[in-house]
Amino acid sequence: PNYFDNNEDIQSGIEMLRKCLEIVKQHPLSDMVNPEPILPLDMIKKHGSSESDEFWEDFLRSYANTLYHPTSTLKIGKVVDERLRVYGIPNLRVIDASIMPHIISGNTNAPSIMIGEKGTDLIVEDYSLKQNVCNYDPPAKWLSFL
Repeated sequence: PNYFDNNEDIQSGIEMLRKCLEIVKQHPLSDMVNPEPILPLDMIKKHGSSESDEFWEDFLRSYANTLYHPTSTLKIGKVVDERLRVYGIPNLRVIDASIMPHIISGNTNAPSIMIGEKGTDLIVEDYSLKQNVCNYDPPAKWLSFL
């Protein structure tokens, strides 16, 4: 990904890290966790301390990543219509978690499967297809374990 292509992203990341350190040093959180962060000594040595913006930029570029499943980048109503068709681009649909209007608090696997199933149904409807287009029946011996 293009993390930190924009300098504003770096600056807001540095502010966020400093605010987190400020919060963790306050009571009652400081009573429950070690308020002093464990920082990479090689970076501290390289920058002379952990106080400079340069240190925190280096830290962000080295350790920042996507922890949660990204969603909601192509919201229904904003980028795609209710049939998951992209506005202004004929014959293109987006059928994944990016169409969710809001990031959910749980795992995105089940909702993503549901979106895929619904997207399939919409395509079948729009093109008057048969539901089981494949019409594939596996050999009975493959199902003998059932």
